[in-house]
Amino acid sequence: MKTRILAALILLGLFNTAGAVRVLKEVERPFELAVGQLALPTDAGGTLTIRECDTCKFGSYRLQGSTQFLLDGRQASYADFRRAVDSLRASAVGNTTVISVFIDRTTELVTRISVHQSRH
Repeated sequence: MKTRILAALILLGLFNTAGAVRVLKEVERPFELAVGQLALPTDAGGTLTIRECDTCKFGSYRLQGSTQFLLDGRQASYADFRRAVDSLRASAVGNTTVISVFIDRTTELVTRISVHQSRH
């Protein structure tokens, strides 16, 4: 009986550790920015400029045809997205608005940009 319990415990230990190590790879590099830290290009095929902090250098990242533009979780055209960001810059809530930019780590291209407007 003790042999069976010991064998069962050993088998459970072997099955429990199988696949326990899993390495996750980040495929995107996210940035969270205030409206003033992001300069958008004039069209969806251009390059946007990001300044991560007030003392950081600017970085430029190219938009691609498959870049997604999200306004409060809803997909929008680039023209509508740009108009919304420009109106946020001019408004009082612009400073509290968070823009998330996601850059593909391999290609350094922008995969999506998301704006979550403050509800004050």
